[in-house]
Amino acid sequence: MNNLKLSKVRLNNENGKLIGIFSLNEALLKSEELNLDLVEINSNTTPPICKLMNYGKFLYKKKRIIKKKNNKILQIKEIKFRPVTNNNDYIIKTKKIIKFLKNGNKTKITIKFKGRETIHKNLGENILERIKKNICDNLKIAIIESFSKKLENQQLLMILAPKNNSI
Repeated sequence: MNNLKLSKVRLNNENGKLIGIFSLNEALLKSEELNLDLVEINSNTTPPICKLMNYGKFLYKKKRIIKKKNNKILQIKEIKFRPVTNNNDYIIKTKKIIKFLKNGNKTKITIKFKGRETIHKNLGENILERIKKNICDNLKIAIIESFSKKLENQQLLMILAPKNNSI
């Protein structure tokens, strides 16, 4: 249990504040008094730095931090169009979609209709087909898609996601 082979140690409390310089035996007694573990933090200094802490809790937090770093966050990015979107806006927005897909993010494409535009649902469908065609040509990667032909809440939706192995 006791792997420390030191004569004197610089002792810090749980918050990292310096308590003082103690002999190893005094530091061990102090840790037993407070019901904490004595952990060597830095052995390169003279005297070495030791900290009073709950070692199990420390390992748990360290594991969680590593797990959080390794966990890739998948986001769904959204780009909105209108049936009357002009060509320059269309080009800029498709470039954004390509950028999102190259970064590995799913992209939700929404065609929003206002008022009497809902009559011309085919304009929105044409835009979605055009986007799909342009992106497949530009990216040259496999794309998984979900296409909603149904007009819900005055909008058409399409979700594009790159296949994991193609990026």
